[in-house]
Amino acid sequence: MGKAREISSEGRSAVVTLRNEGKFEREIALQLKLSKTCVHGTITRYRDTGTFQDRPRSGRPRATTSSEDHFIPRIRVEVNKTRVKPLSVTSVKWRLRDAKLYGRIAVRKPLLRPQNSKKRM
Repeated sequence: MGKAREISSEGRSAVVTLRNEGKFEREIALQLKLSKTCVHGTITRYRDTGTFQDRPRSGRPRATTSSEDHFIPRIRVEVNKTRVKPLSVTSVKWRLRDAKLYGRIAVRKPLLRPQNSKKRM
C-alpha cells in the first residue's frame, strides 16, 4: 500500500521537537493534524537514523545512462549495436516519454460520412 502523502522536513522536525518537549504521540498527532502512526514512524526514523530525510527507496535500476538517453530518439539502432544487452521497446518508450516525446498523431476525422451529410441536406 502506497503512502498517502509525504510530510515535509519542517513537519518532521516539528514532530521531533514536540516529542523532545515531553508531549505524547497522540497529542502531537492532534496538534499537527497527522495520524498517530505517522508521528510514531517519524520519531522512530529520527531515533534510528538521526536525520529527517527519507530512506533510500528500492527500485529497478535504469537500463540506460543519461548520455544514452540523449541519443535514443535519433540513433536507437546504433545504441543497440554497442550494448551487450539490447534495449527493449518498453525502455525506449519510457525514455521518450521522459523526454516529452509522445507517439500521438493528431487526426482530424470527419464528423459525418458523406452519405449522412447528403441526407441532412
